[in-house]
Amino acid sequence: MVVVQGLTFEQRVQRFLELGCECFNLELGIFAQVEESDYTVVAVHGSDELRPGTVFDLSQTYCAVTIHSAEPVGFEFAQESEWVTHPCYQAFRLEAYLAMRVMVNGKLYGTLNFSSLTPHPREFTKVDQGLIEMMSQWIGTALERHQSEAALHQSQARYRAVVEDQTELICRFLSDGTILFVNEAFCRFLEGRKQN
Repeated sequence: MVVVQGLTFEQRVQRFLELGCECFNLELGIFAQVEESDYTVVAVHGSDELRPGTVFDLSQTYCAVTIHSAEPVGFEFAQESEWVTHPCYQAFRLEAYLAMRVMVNGKLYGTLNFSSLTPHPREFTKVDQGLIEMMSQWIGTALERHQSEAALHQSQARYRAVVEDQTELICRFLSDGTILFVNEAFCRFLEGRKQN
């Protein structure tokens, strides 16, 4: 799978949804976040009605099953399977479905799923399952990286606020006396300016 450099996370997810719809021959692609009983659409491809931010009751979606599986979940013809009794089929008549849960730092974040109102012309293959698993893992890893970067920025901001707001003199230097850092109070004390 080729990931184009220079795209934002949101743009890459959108490309995955487009790619998945094309590769799996399914009409609708959704990346959703699951929190308790809420299923919230984060990104969507193939629907004019669904929008990011749309919230469904998780129990009314096929993803209510997907979130409990470590493997991809899929079926080609719901009407001719046990899925025909599922509330999602009753409400939306989605005949074909392929999905994988998205994990972030070992915890459930949501699902990546593809579906269609028409039956799928063939069984989903191991290649299909491997592709959706890889896409799901990439999304989870990207979200982990984003969360780590956000936590680092918050930590740095807290550190700067604590150090810069101090009235005490703070100086960091090497054993040879080379000054690496001084806070504002140190500069005021010496009536000088910091050098970055």
